[in-house]
Formats: sequence, C-alpha cells, structure tokens
Amino acid sequence: MKKYPNLYVCSVPLLSPRACEEVVDAIGADRFLFGTDLLDLPIGWGLGPILFARISPEEKRLILRENLKRILSKYSLKKQ
Repeated sequence: MKKYPNLYVCSVPLLSPRACEEVVDAIGADRFLFGTDLLDLPIGWGLGPILFARISPEEKRLILRENLKRILSKYSLKKQ
C-alpha cells in the first residue's frame, strides 16, 4: 500500500468488531472505501462497522463519501 498510492481497500470484508479501526490505523481513512455486497447482504452489514467504529466523524465521511468523490473526479472523462 505504501509503494502504490493508487491502491484502496474496500470495506466489504470487515469481519471483526474493530476491523474498521484496524484498517484506518494501518493505511489511513483516505485510502479506505465503503463497499457493499448489496446483492448478497443487507446494506446495514456494510454500514454498521463504519458507523459504529471508534474513528472521527471526518474519517467516517472520507470512507463513506469523500474518497469515492475524489477518485471519480480525478479519473472522470467529463471535464469539470
């Protein structure tokens, strides 16, 4: 992850109760993206670990919204 700044981690495989905090501690909230297995699991399964994580509201905002907005803005074919 440190060698390749364009790699991100998806939140889908958060299995342990404190997994979100562990990922944020390891790579930072700015490289962590909210994801779901929405066709297989209810959306709460993916949201719960992030919403109840012991991380700051700003880190939650990055994971749930801002990181994806930044990526889409950077790589969009549409000129802003």
